[in-house]
Amino acid sequence: MSKAAMAICLDAKRAHLRQAKRGKAGSLGSKDDNLAVSVSRNDIDVLAINETWLRAGEEGRAPMLPGYRLQHIPRPPFVRSRGGGVGFYTKQNINARTLVHPEDPQHKLDINVREQDILQSDIEISNLPEVAGENPTQTFMVLATRLGVSLKHEEVVFAERIGRMVEINKGENKTSLRLVVRLSRRQLRDELIQSARVRRGATSADLGIDLPPQRFYASERLTPANRKLFYSAREAARNQQWKFTWTKRGRIYIRQGEGKPIHNIRSDDDLARVFGFGSVGSASEG
Repeated sequence: MSKAAMAICLDAKRAHLRQAKRGKAGSLGSKDDNLAVSVSRNDIDVLAINETWLRAGEEGRAPMLPGYRLQHIPRPPFVRSRGGGVGFYTKQNINARTLVHPEDPQHKLDINVREQDILQSDIEISNLPEVAGENPTQTFMVLATRLGVSLKHEEVVFAERIGRMVEINKGENKTSLRLVVRLSRRQLRDELIQSARVRRGATSADLGIDLPPQRFYASERLTPANRKLFYSAREAARNQQWKFTWTKRGRIYIRQGEGKPIHNIRSDDDLARVFGFGSVGSASEG
């Protein structure tokens, strides 16, 4: 798929737009000479890149354009994709700055819903020991087999360890990152989570990992905002002695007990409304 950059000529007498076609540009990090050539041939003041493919901190991989500076906004790290990110090359004599978009609560909720939908076929495995030189995909394939789900390699879009290093054996210097996996279909994700629930209590010993056995947990992958909100919901439910908190297709639900109404929690305000107290602060949760 071809990428395109929008060149804006800031000329009071002849303001106009030009399309600077780059052909099949893999990323700014590909050092594609066509970009520098296109800029040098045109009187361009601002060059907007709709997909940089650069992660945070990788701006040094982008082409150096004499007389221009790069301003880059990467895609959020929890969105696992090879594309994404936006950038602007601006002439050094132009005073340009990045403005933070005013925060609208409803807009923020809508963005979180869309970001959660991106993760609809993702599964997260926590508390699973990580061995040196691990192949995350192979680890997950073995795990799926032990859970009674037969997977083909092509059904695993990607598998990787993410997040913060956490202690999984108190008193021992053993740490592990969460294993996140994107599958080709949401139905596969749901089947694996259901199988993990049926086999509640499964440990890493079942996977042949040569480390002290640890009970691991399989769950839907949530956005950072939903992870914090789910943590707050569990804490509020525990404090108020509500029995049930769970997620389904990225949505958070709570219920006081059998036969009681089910509440969908989308924000801290929802928690405050359900439990009848002031605004709930989302506590930090790995």
